[in-house]
Amino acid sequence: MPARSPVAVAPRLLSALALVLGGLALSAPPALGQSLSEVFDLPTAKQERLAISAGFVDADGAPLAEAPAAGETVTLAVTARIPEGFYLLSQTSPAGMPAKFRLSETVGLEPAGDGFTPDHEPKSALDPAYGGLVEKFTAEVTWTRPFKITGDAEGGTLRVAGELRGSYCSAGVGGACILLGKGDAAFSAELAAAETGDGQMATGEDQPAEPAAELAGEKTDAADVTANDTRVPEETFAFAVNPQVRGKDGPVSLNAFLPAGAEVGETVELTVILTIDEEYHVYALREPGTAALPTTLEVAAVGLEPRGNVTASQPAEAVSHSGVVLREHHGTVTFTQPFGVTAENYGLLASVRYQACTDQTCLQPATATLPLGAAPGDDAEAVTLTPPPLTPADRAALAALTGEPATGDAVAGGPATGDAAAEPLADSFVLEKSWIEETGLWAALPIAFLGGLILNFMPCVLPVIALKAMSFAKQAGQSRSRVLALNLWYSAGVLSVFLVFAALTLGLGAFMNIESFGWGDQVNSNPGKVIALTLVFALGLSMLGLYEIPVPGLVGSAAGATGHQEGALGAVLGGMFTTLLATPCTGPFIGAAGGFAVALAESNPLGSVAMWLAMGLGFASPYLLIAAIPSATRLLPRPGDWMVRFKEFGGLLLLGTALYLLRGVRPLELWMPILVGLLGLTMGLWIVGRMIRHNDSFNRKYGMRIVAAGVTAAVVALAVWIAPEGGLNATVVAEQEEGWEEFDVERLNELRASGRTVLVDFRSTICPNCDINEATAIDTVAAHEAYRELDIVPMKGWIDLSDEAYEWMNRLGGIGVPHLAVFPGDRPNDPAVYNGVITQGAFLRMLEEAAGKELPTETVRTAAAGTR
Repeated sequence: MPARSPVAVAPRLLSALALVLGGLALSAPPALGQSLSEVFDLPTAKQERLAISAGFVDADGAPLAEAPAAGETVTLAVTARIPEGFYLLSQTSPAGMPAKFRLSETVGLEPAGDGFTPDHEPKSALDPAYGGLVEKFTAEVTWTRPFKITGDAEGGTLRVAGELRGSYCSAGVGGACILLGKGDAAFSAELAAAETGDGQMATGEDQPAEPAAELAGEKTDAADVTANDTRVPEETFAFAVNPQVRGKDGPVSLNAFLPAGAEVGETVELTVILTIDEEYHVYALREPGTAALPTTLEVAAVGLEPRGNVTASQPAEAVSHSGVVLREHHGTVTFTQPFGVTAENYGLLASVRYQACTDQTCLQPATATLPLGAAPGDDAEAVTLTPPPLTPADRAALAALTGEPATGDAVAGGPATGDAAAEPLADSFVLEKSWIEETGLWAALPIAFLGGLILNFMPCVLPVIALKAMSFAKQAGQSRSRVLALNLWYSAGVLSVFLVFAALTLGLGAFMNIESFGWGDQVNSNPGKVIALTLVFALGLSMLGLYEIPVPGLVGSAAGATGHQEGALGAVLGGMFTTLLATPCTGPFIGAAGGFAVALAESNPLGSVAMWLAMGLGFASPYLLIAAIPSATRLLPRPGDWMVRFKEFGGLLLLGTALYLLRGVRPLELWMPILVGLLGLTMGLWIVGRMIRHNDSFNRKYGMRIVAAGVTAAVVALAVWIAPEGGLNATVVAEQEEGWEEFDVERLNELRASGRTVLVDFRSTICPNCDINEATAIDTVAAHEAYRELDIVPMKGWIDLSDEAYEWMNRLGGIGVPHLAVFPGDRPNDPAVYNGVITQGAFLRMLEEAAGKELPTETVRTAAAGTR
């Protein structure tokens, strides 16, 4: 069988790649450690069938062999056995499709009671599949319902048939749900009717009455209970939650309990247990200390009224932090609050607000919601539970640390009893999901593809596009297989760089001492900028004809047929070089897509790789299109003298790009040494390109190359000699710009603590989109007028000049620059962030929302006019 040509195979390969990406888009994000087959699994009835059984039982749950007499009741039990890793929604689930029972047949029976009742309470949990609180059953659940025997059973057999409808879901990250339709969860049960001596069904008059106390689970009055009765053990409502921090379990887990089945007039006790990680603590309920956030318990209840105070199982520990005394809870602490039962159907919704801190930093305050028992109505008023005053022992412990008398109602230096303490400043933030994260992986992939496509038209890339345009022109008239191969090799070079980015995102950077990875990080340091501008400068000299790079096709020859033909190695290196040159630019959608790829790294590594590949495919799509439709090259002019001029023009653009990259090097005293070094490189390349002829002897060729290397080395040595102390790592003094403050963490926290709204513009010295933002949105006349009207302090953080600025950009969700963060004065721990190019109007709205007030009309008109 003859081998298929690359031209015939390519469309199939591209189709297969599209199918793989489509499968990743349609699949929910997999958890870390899932196999590829598990990524695409859905919880269908065929894969993991739900087991449903039904039967008639007595009061103890044992199967009935024969029914009681007509007029009596029997209990139908329907049991669902749920496979591991799956769950069923309850009948009262607030979100999703709650369970419902549909009866299709009843023979000799009629339903009694209020419906089917489960044998245990469902578990409440926040479910990402529905975006809200759901109630669910796992493992096994049995519902029961009483039926009255009517005595009209045909053939003496009682029968009930029906089915369960609702949502059946797979648990965990990436879980999916299906609806139980007709026949998916059907059940039926039969029971032989009781007969009298004459062959008729027995009536109630023939049966002895059963003692009320023997009906398990029923409530009975105290007067009906005898000394010989055995009570069912009291049940308990329970709920557990561990609020997450950046997609991981947080340092505080909470368990709540409330006794069930209490009578009106009895007292029940709410128990909330906080289990705190070893390095963390939370603050006391009362008087936690200066600027510390007290732990609070707020309850909205139905059928319950609080009695007394909320108490802790152990007193808070008084700890001195550089002279500031704070009262903290460590390890495990249990809070309890008594309630009086005022209605038979009772329950509550408890909210616990706390802040977890180490000795150095604090996380953003968190609120855990704990539903127990009957849900309060929307009109139920939430009440903050009151802790008791400090004990003499607490006062004595505080006095020992502060040196003040152990009297009074306030901690030394802290707020008075009952006063709301100021919220401590956080240095890590739980940010709202970006718009692209809200769309989900399936919708984010085409957005990432579009971002990669647009990246071809960014200022950083345009000079190199001249290379590919000339390459396309030379491909015109070549065989389809060669055009296909060259463009596939070029695309492979592009995708290889994006795969490296994916590997760095997934943790490869740890082996390379790279603590974090962001778009454009390789040019955020002086060495990276110098390497990039040197490569661009050398490539520009080659395009101007000063010398020829000995890699066929990397730059290409403008001489038409006499030049080197483009080769596979040159195509791959060209794709890699173009991609690396593009990374200083953050085009539309690239920042958001890159941030989503980083966010997926831990929870969904395959999804993260898919996002990077989608960006790479978008960037390579023009070349893949040429590969798929080689005839498109015929639309370009035929090779000729125009290519010489076009190549030289591209070389000039690359030299301009090198100067732009030089603009980002700091301090400015490094510019002259770098220019001297580039002069040495030019001299060496001139010797190689002009002093060596093709027909020279071997000795002469290599002799001249040694001379070229020596000249370059001597001039570079001069450049190093005249460089300032520290060389490329020389100390940088930040430049003060009019109308802006330089980013400084201490100054930022001082402003946040004083209630001022702060804008931070994170940028780098090499960032065309940052320049666009400043020219059109954030450094305009309208913008500075808005800063004045809204009392906003603008700060500028240069991520390539300040390690603190780079670290805080990462904390604030930045994957690249430009990245904006606004800290509202009244919510200093709840910043608003934006990544990428922003319009003037959108920026002003962002400022208004942070400041909590609108700008005057004149400022808005100025913005609309686009004046500076």
